[in-house]
Amino acid sequence: MAKSIISVSDLNKQEIFDMINLAGILKKDKNLYGDALSKKIFLLLFEKQSTRTRVSFESAIKQMNGKTIFLGRNESQLSRNERIEDMARVLDKYVDCVIARVYKHDDLLKFKNFADIPIINALSDLEHPVQILSDLFTMFEIKKNFDFKLTYVGDCNNVTNSLILASKIMGFEISLASPKKYEGEYIKNLNKTGIKNVVFENITDAVKDADFIYTDVWTSMGQEVKEDENERLKTFEKFRITKKLLNFAKKDVRIMHCMPIHYGMEIEEDVANSGHSIIFAQAENKIYMEKAVLAKIWDF
Repeated sequence: MAKSIISVSDLNKQEIFDMINLAGILKKDKNLYGDALSKKIFLLLFEKQSTRTRVSFESAIKQMNGKTIFLGRNESQLSRNERIEDMARVLDKYVDCVIARVYKHDDLLKFKNFADIPIINALSDLEHPVQILSDLFTMFEIKKNFDFKLTYVGDCNNVTNSLILASKIMGFEISLASPKKYEGEYIKNLNKTGIKNVVFENITDAVKDADFIYTDVWTSMGQEVKEDENERLKTFEKFRITKKLLNFAKKDVRIMHCMPIHYGMEIEEDVANSGHSIIFAQAENKIYMEKAVLAKIWDF
């Protein structure tokens, strides 16, 4: 399989299934592969803040007896505009893998091209692949297949992009509900490549017959723009996950959110904590999928 995971599209359907199956095994047997990474050192290079992704990756590595080094933007020469190519050619002599959270997706591609070690995308402006692999595991736990419909509601962002690519690979139906103004250039570019996605401005049309409704914050971290924030919030008010909205989806619809949650904005608190919500199952499953990703990269 691919040694680096920069995009969901770096993996094929069988590779994703293999990771899902292994994540399920690792969830049942948390001691499996307990010494697998004993000779591996991982650099977590994070330009952006992180809670769940950082902690789950560090825990996953340490549960497999690997070692981690954390390097924030201000602790590295990134803050002084060192070239990514130069960093890559040196850091691959120090560590066995770089797990990077960056502002610019192109920086990950440069890192991959100039380093002779695996590079894992822990979030960029264009994609959040390991998050979506974890979400696929969570949905598969419930449905046991990928014959379902998922509706993404809100700001089209890196999570949306990776979900769209995953739908193309795994075969599930996806619809989007977002203000046309915030549809996103990447969504339009995906459409040009033949991955067709209908963006509904009417949220109730988008969630019709949905098995899963997925949302995220209305402004992605690092993607804030200089505009009238009140105007943005007013625009997105129609794209909030409410108890009333669930009536337009399937009766057993499940609600997803990759967190952090802004209660009362993209989702009502009582919905996020209702019996429909699998948000905290998503968060838990990150560590099992990350362990599966690391195991598969080294073909354990």
